Amino acid sequence: MAYLGVQPTIGQYRKLDDISSGFNGATATFNLTVSGQAVTAGSAQQLMVSLGGIIQNPGTDYTVSTNTITFTTNPASGLDFFAILMGQPLNVGTPGDSTVTSAKLTDDLTLGGRTTVASSLGTVSALGNVSTNQTLDFDTANNFSMTLTGNITLNSPTNIAAGQAGIVIITQDGTGSRTMGFNTIWKFPGGTVPTLSTAGGSVDALVWYAESATRITAKMLLDVRNP
Repeated sequence: MAYLGVQPTIGQYRKLDDISSGFNGATATFNLTVSGQAVTAGSAQQLMVSLGGIIQNPGTDYTVSTNTITFTTNPASGLDFFAILMGQPLNVGTPGDSTVTSAKLTDDLTLGGRTTVASSLGTVSALGNVSTNQTLDFDTANNFSMTLTGNITLNSPTNIAAGQAGIVIITQDGTGSRTMGFNTIWKFPGGTVPTLSTAGGSVDALVWYAESATRITAKMLLDVRNP
């Protein structure tokens, strides 16, 4: 349905740029901008304005016209200013499939009693060159990569949640023959701890699944490369 009159502005609440540098007691009208870009307010009530620490009464102390604000009393030099442009609240119903991206999530999301954290959204934590024992943080990511420049042990990770799964890509440096030990939380087929590929530059992949906060089932895929 089309709107009669000024269509409401829909979106985030945004802090307007400070216009107090233009206050001189002689000027009443100022441009409304955010980060230097003009913005439009649908009405005076869509702005929350403070002058000198006092909240102004919309429609009485100021009016707006598209992207300008006009004060009833010219602001004096030295007054401070802040204003918030408030988005129009609307009932938007249910978002369509594939319309909400992971960038819009600021916290864990619970779906059907299961919690999805940022670490399960495909993020890869690149640890770079490592030569000391590593403690993976499963709140940071489920997937990791590292290049071994020394012999290390993979400690018990932190923030383990049952049901998490991921992969750790392990690359030998140019020297090769680096070794990796494992904390007892890591469980392997037959109880046999894997031995890494030894050639310089070789790549192994540790695939893992957290059965509980105290047990991780894992399998090492050795010498992963093109045929």
